[in-house]
Amino acid sequence: MSDHRADGSEERALSWARLLPAGHDPRTTLALPTGRTDAPAAAAFARGYTLGARIGRGGLGQVNLAIQQPFARAVAIKRLHTGTGDQQARRKFFAEALIAAQLEHPNIVPIHDLLQDEAGELQLVMKRVEGVPWRTLLEAGPGPGSSSSSGARRLSLDDHLDILMKVCDAVSFAHGRGILHCDLKPDNVMVGAFGEVLLMDWGSALAFGDGHHPDLPQVRALTVPCGTPNYLAPEMAQALSVRITPASDVYQLGAVLYELLTGCRPNRGVAVMEVMRDAAWGTVVPPHQAAPARSIPDELADLAMAALAKDPAQRIPTAAAFAARLLDYRRHAQAVTLAARARALVGAAGAADAPRPSGASAAPGVPLGAGVDDLLRKALACAEQAHEIWPEWSGAQVALYDARLALARRCIESGAAATAVALAAQAEAVAKTLSRAPLAQLAQELGAEAAEADRVLQAYQRQLRAARLVVIIGTALLVVGLAVTLVVVEGARHRADSQRMLAEQERSTAEQA
Repeated sequence: MSDHRADGSEERALSWARLLPAGHDPRTTLALPTGRTDAPAAAAFARGYTLGARIGRGGLGQVNLAIQQPFARAVAIKRLHTGTGDQQARRKFFAEALIAAQLEHPNIVPIHDLLQDEAGELQLVMKRVEGVPWRTLLEAGPGPGSSSSSGARRLSLDDHLDILMKVCDAVSFAHGRGILHCDLKPDNVMVGAFGEVLLMDWGSALAFGDGHHPDLPQVRALTVPCGTPNYLAPEMAQALSVRITPASDVYQLGAVLYELLTGCRPNRGVAVMEVMRDAAWGTVVPPHQAAPARSIPDELADLAMAALAKDPAQRIPTAAAFAARLLDYRRHAQAVTLAARARALVGAAGAADAPRPSGASAAPGVPLGAGVDDLLRKALACAEQAHEIWPEWSGAQVALYDARLALARRCIESGAAATAVALAAQAEAVAKTLSRAPLAQLAQELGAEAAEADRVLQAYQRQLRAARLVVIIGTALLVVGLAVTLVVVEGARHRADSQRMLAEQERSTAEQA
């Protein structure tokens, strides 16, 4: 039998092999064809960058679009303003470049190079981020799936929390390298076109601890406030270097969360001195008071205030712990939704069970054709899931109590009293966990009612079994009586037949005689 493959792959391989140079080592990689038969010209590759339009501007410098010549790649170049010869500004610019270059993280903009132009000005080459500042998305307002007049897409609160959690990751990484950002705010976060989140502008960053490059600015050398006044922690506003720690960045993370929830910054005011005074005092209006018209989740409001504590020792200690609390909220939000669903189903079951006039429509929230039992079982399932996700939350416990109690009442009505006893006992246990004596008393009374109903049901069932036994015995006796009667009748008929036959024989004999 031939060993050639049916698809012709072996023939094609042999055909290609004829084109290889003689003596080619089969262990080496085959080079792809270049499309040219002659050797490339010995011309040198173009070097450097071609500067383009300005795409950003800051206090010290501006950012321009540029093309990296060897790769024709679009990059961003940050450089000092033209004519800035201040050595302090140059040192700060170099420190920012040095800090950003040491922080290689997916949520921190990558640094490619640090150059000097023909005039000796520093140029920091970094990745070009195609996107918009987080501030633009915040000002677009809430509401997924739509856009503002500026063209920026509207994000939900969950979307903004996703961005904040990625910022927390970048800040936590920087703290692990001994760097504080010191200027965390939505303006310094870029959101890319494909969902990437990059923490920008490390110009106010400070190093803490030992072992850093001598050109990096140190926290212990700080003598004046740094950062944006609206987001400053009290110790930063007062330039208390001995108290500036990673908790100071946590304060600013809390300030950003506060702004997400309320639409305003924690340090308010119009004039800079007024804002700095508020920042130094560290008195923040609670979110529910700052924005009473907004629906603010209590857990997020508590988290923001825990991060905005005036005393750094009383704050959430790290950015990682802050992100963990945000993640807990995301999980807890699911529990809140399930608990609300459980309460709605219990209410729908009550509405479905209530008598309605002929021709009246079903109560709002009651699915057409949904039975009361089915609604209550679904309510109990939702409440149990909510309690499993967030067992210490009183809302999940109350939803679980309500669902069990409602189902226990239904079980009493439908004759499943034993199940009602168990459900009432479980509801009573939940009420005791909540330390709510009235609820426990109500469950206990319902359990007693269910136990009495079960006792009555058991007695009725015993009577029913006794009645069934009497019927069975009576039926058996009747059958036996009928059988005996049939035997007696059959015997009498047999005897009558015998006598008739004897009489016939006697008559026949008499006739013959």
